[in-house]
Amino acid sequence: MKKSIGVLLIVLVIVGSLVGCGSSDKGSEETFETFKSEEGKFSIDFPGKPEESVQSAMGLDMNIVALEDGDTAYTVLYSDYPEEIVKASKPEDMLAGGVQGQVASLGGEVVESKDITLDDYPGKHLVVETEKEGTKVNFNSKIFLVGNRLYQIQAINVDNENLDKFFDSFELVK
Repeated sequence: MKKSIGVLLIVLVIVGSLVGCGSSDKGSEETFETFKSEEGKFSIDFPGKPEESVQSAMGLDMNIVALEDGDTAYTVLYSDYPEEIVKASKPEDMLAGGVQGQVASLGGEVVESKDITLDDYPGKHLVVETEKEGTKVNFNSKIFLVGNRLYQIQAINVDNENLDKFFDSFELVK
């Protein structure tokens, strides 16, 4: 469990480096295009073409699909945990560890944290507000545990309409 929290902290540091400071004043509706990851077994709509990368941390590969647009960022991360870690942990404990890791690395205030599901898989929705260099930063995240794969869908400084488009478009594919 400590291993998964540490990995999540590293991922958030990576994602944090993608984002500029400040709140977005974008209020206009953006055009979204579907991105499909065969390897990641998901599809999601981004407001542009995201970049893919892989970061290794503590023996796990973090697959990252991210799009930075000024002071906003849209990101999907996924990692496959060893089956022995998943079998030895309760799903709610792994998800709670993900939430704790995100909150600790952001250093902000939890505005919302609630249980959610995706196709009967357990998840968490997290909203954190924090400041970076004196400017408000709004961080939204959905975390899902699907078998031994942990998905993190994150949006930073995204207005509500585009946030809903991004989050609602995430689907598991076979």
